[in-house]
Amino acid sequence: MFNYLSSDNHLRSLLTQQANQQRQVLATIVGGDSYSLFTWDWYERMLELSNDVGNCHCFVIAIDEIDVILAIKQGVPVYYSTFSFDDQIHWTNVIEAKQHLLYREGHAKFQTTAKIVKMGYSVLISETDVFWMANPFDQLKQPLNEYDLQISDHSGSHARINIGIFFVRSTKASSIFFAHVAQFWIRYGKGTFITDQRVLDAMLNNYDRLKPIYQQASGKMLSPPLNWTTHFFGHQVSHMMVDGGAFYLFKQAAQLGMRSKKFYGGLKPKFFTVRITDK
Repeated sequence: MFNYLSSDNHLRSLLTQQANQQRQVLATIVGGDSYSLFTWDWYERMLELSNDVGNCHCFVIAIDEIDVILAIKQGVPVYYSTFSFDDQIHWTNVIEAKQHLLYREGHAKFQTTAKIVKMGYSVLISETDVFWMANPFDQLKQPLNEYDLQISDHSGSHARINIGIFFVRSTKASSIFFAHVAQFWIRYGKGTFITDQRVLDAMLNNYDRLKPIYQQASGKMLSPPLNWTTHFFGHQVSHMMVDGGAFYLFKQAAQLGMRSKKFYGGLKPKFFTVRITDK
């Protein structure tokens, strides 16, 4: 099951089923012990905000097997982001300098995005701690065909881009660019002084620069050009980032009316338990 859910055929099938008429799809990344418990809530919220009844034009990207199971149990469309054997033999940093979960998250963002745009679809990546009050697709900068990439920033508090929300239009340039970023992350993403946000910022030649050790190691892996812009995404979104406090974060979002009405519409919160056995 896991092999199929991580296959290109399954991803292509998901895109066919979930994309809107403009071949756009929304995705979030779930993994670990906290955010994964809110997969069902994110999906219901996106359904409520969708312009189409019964289709949120979205799916979740799971980065471990328990998240795949949680999504399936709740009927949430899911793609499993994992590492192929070819990926693993290209790992350069054999001694991990960061949590493996963070490495997997960066891989999910870059590799899955690269695959989606190569298949001819555009994708809006929205992290699970990004809460929406309106349809995300309606918040994109117009006209859409002016940019390959629209990405959020820090609202003037810092020059670095904010990888919490970004929209990639399927173009030849975006396909080449994200394939390049994904390959770099596979090789060097486990190293020190490196995060997915800083890597993408550096590849965009914005604020960050890669440390000399990575510039030397990557050699001729020059970042291809990309037509991109920062974008505010309107007042209908809140990126409520917090370190190590997912349950507090989601409770706060519920109080602000930014969680699904199905579970938080003035009713008592609903919870579920998944029991896994080897039978």
